[in-house]
Amino acid sequence: FQEFRSTLQEHRLRLLLAGRSGTGKSVTGNSILQRKHFLSRLAATEVTRACATGSCRWASWDVEVLDTPDLFSPEIAQADPGFEERGRCYLLSAPGPHAVLLVTQLGRFTAQDLRAWRGVKALFGAGIAARTIVVFTRREDLAGGSLQQY
Repeated sequence: FQEFRSTLQEHRLRLLLAGRSGTGKSVTGNSILQRKHFLSRLAATEVTRACATGSCRWASWDVEVLDTPDLFSPEIAQADPGFEERGRCYLLSAPGPHAVLLVTQLGRFTAQDLRAWRGVKALFGAGIAARTIVVFTRREDLAGGSLQQY
């Protein structure tokens, strides 16, 4: 906890984007960075295959965003290449993310999303729940309504 406090005093904010493939993690990261940094396109297969970082300055804050592929499933075997990538993402976020943005599509929280969330907790510990924000993508599906009405 002391390391988190010191980096916040330095005005550094580390955000980790997590969730299943195709939910809009990269687009969310690009929105935070206010530029197209992470590759994002509609595809039948996963576009993000490795952890990637981007940074920007926001007011007096240095914001670091870590975009991740769908690798937080706790079922990933140690022999799977995703297992090694998960370790790399962990190291890239050291000493740990200040916040995890769990990205999911509006109205589509699935068993895969739940597995991703459990994988995040397994990797970073149960305390990460207090620093997790659920981000709903595909706002256009609300057709002018609000999330509360949905």
